[in-house]
Amino acid sequence: MIRFSHVSFRGRRSDTGLHNISLRIPRGELALFVGPPGAGKSLILKLCTGEIGPDEGRVFVDGIDTTQMGERRFRRLRLLMGIVSNQLPLLEDRTVLDNVVLSLDVRGWPPGRAVRSAMKALQESGILALRGYYPTELSDGQRRLARVARAIAPMPRLLFVDESSADDNAPGDFLLLIVRTMTAWGATVLIARQRVPDSAVEGARVWHMAEGQIVRAEVIPERAKSTPSSGLMELLLGRGNPP
Repeated sequence: MIRFSHVSFRGRRSDTGLHNISLRIPRGELALFVGPPGAGKSLILKLCTGEIGPDEGRVFVDGIDTTQMGERRFRRLRLLMGIVSNQLPLLEDRTVLDNVVLSLDVRGWPPGRAVRSAMKALQESGILALRGYYPTELSDGQRRLARVARAIAPMPRLLFVDESSADDNAPGDFLLLIVRTMTAWGATVLIARQRVPDSAVEGARVWHMAEGQIVRAEVIPERAKSTPSSGLMELLLGRGNPP
């Protein structure tokens, strides 16, 4: 699903960038990139989403070499992605529901279906009651969950969550439960953050980074698997109950 082949990127400062990164993330995997500020975690996600391009090496997303594709084809690839980032803020002149629906409108979803999917994503994110609020009326945590709802509403094939600038308690167990449901559905999820969460990451691959390099990789041992009785998949099918 995602492959980096000897990728390097020179940052604006001498102490930022990526150096000869090679990795492979299969479809349906939950991958975490962790490390201190400036380690290169967010750059990995930005290379995947096409916000930046590598100075050296090749980046493959969904089997496509992004360094060789045109802008029109990459825009189509972006429609398969969901992105959660502070750099993609909510529109302040639209309600929470309207912000989520907009992410479906740009994909050409019919209005009725877009509203139903947006409502279910807000329900799964635990903020359905805030659907009529404006972003300025929300707390930081509520805005974060609204961005999550906006990203997962179209059920993307790839979900990128940049929490590298958030506190150590983010994304937290609730968000991790949501992204775990996404991987169960078949999506590939990449999360950038400073530390490995204390729980809810069984089976995840963790890439530890420092100074633009991967210094260690590990897979968190899985516990006995259980099938959730409700979640995003059930809600999208019209079953399940609000959290």
